[in-house]
Amino acid sequence: MIEIFNSIYIFTFFILLTLFPINIFNKRISENNLYSQSFNILINLNILFLFSLLPFSILDLKIHILLLILLIIFFTYFNKSSDYKKFFNRDLLLIYSIFLLVFLFLTSNVLNNLFLEWDGQKFYLIKSIIFFQGGTFNDLKTFEYNYFHPHYGQYLWAFFARIGFIENEVFGRVFYIALYCFSVLFVSSKLKIKDYFMLSLFVLLILLSFDYNLFAGWQEIILFSLLTLSAVYFFNLYENKKNIFDLISLFLISNILIWTKAEGFVYAFIILSLIVFSKISAQKKLFSGLTIFSLILLKYFIFYITEFDLDPRPVQYNIEYVVNLDFATIISKLKTIIVFLIYYLTTNELMILNILVFALMIFFKNIKIRNIKFIYHFFIFNYIFLIFVYISNSFDTEYLMRTTAERLIFSTSGFYLYSLIYFINEFKFYKKL
Repeated sequence: MIEIFNSIYIFTFFILLTLFPINIFNKRISENNLYSQSFNILINLNILFLFSLLPFSILDLKIHILLLILLIIFFTYFNKSSDYKKFFNRDLLLIYSIFLLVFLFLTSNVLNNLFLEWDGQKFYLIKSIIFFQGGTFNDLKTFEYNYFHPHYGQYLWAFFARIGFIENEVFGRVFYIALYCFSVLFVSSKLKIKDYFMLSLFVLLILLSFDYNLFAGWQEIILFSLLTLSAVYFFNLYENKKNIFDLISLFLISNILIWTKAEGFVYAFIILSLIVFSKISAQKKLFSGLTIFSLILLKYFIFYITEFDLDPRPVQYNIEYVVNLDFATIISKLKTIIVFLIYYLTTNELMILNILVFALMIFFKNIKIRNIKFIYHFFIFNYIFLIFVYISNSFDTEYLMRTTAERLIFSTSGFYLYSLIYFINEFKFYKKL
């Protein structure tokens, strides 16, 4: 029972991170409260990232952190210019209640399993423990396999494992559940139908996508959540709504991606490419390019001055191997890659859903696919990247596909969920509901 109370505490702490620094009832940003909350969580995740680079640990200051957050929220909402009674809005309470129930259901699944997958045991947990025990970014160099991936996902794991009144690694993974659920709730909130339909869709999407293995130490769930959020911001950009918060949110997401997984910088480049294809001004496109390139360069600059290895997989990826690839080997690899990609695409429920939606939009010709063309541009860029990665890897291609392809496909599958939202919104039957 105490584990459930601690999980509720972590859920509450997560909700607090969505309430500041932006007032979620500020209509100048959006009529959708979850939009402001998503912006807040991205800001606060980036603040935590900055803390992760400090030469000292803040994990022993959890009471001070909580009091500071409550103080900021108090001054943000409980003043003459704010109406704190909006917190007790019936629709908002309903959304939070369903969010909490789904969160607790998934949390109980994780708490009753506990086992970690191979990478979770051998790499990510150890780096998380270094932070958990008060270590700093520089202390990661004491771990032989630190160079495999950036550190930020493991810092979040340690931070939320320590933030509750029970200090255990599993509660760090409970935070992953909160972020995952919020991302699906956020994209579901763009549905233009009554709240109970939106919440029903939220529950359905969770049931389709949830798998305990994703919370067994893997970091792909963070990528999934961030890319799911980013699809909403891209739709706004492509609709020419000219909201600067969408652009800033994409920058914040890019930075977290870069510091969460080795392939994060590629997703940051894809985000930049989609920004370039959007309807924003040339000045904003130039600014976006400079910003995202600066974030990538900053990472490698920090690695350089702290003497971290700049090459995450020197054995698997090297120029000499790629240069010496012959045509027959490339064709052989390509056959294996395509077969496995098709197989794992057809075993991912969200990707199957996206394929069905795409087919329906072609059938109903009055629904304009060009309004969500960014989704299909992302698909093309993403799978070109995957094919290149597997061709250029010196390890056995079939082995790599069997051990990594399913997770890589899942990590981006949330981005395509917006095609379902768009289809339902454009399909005329919803007006009758």
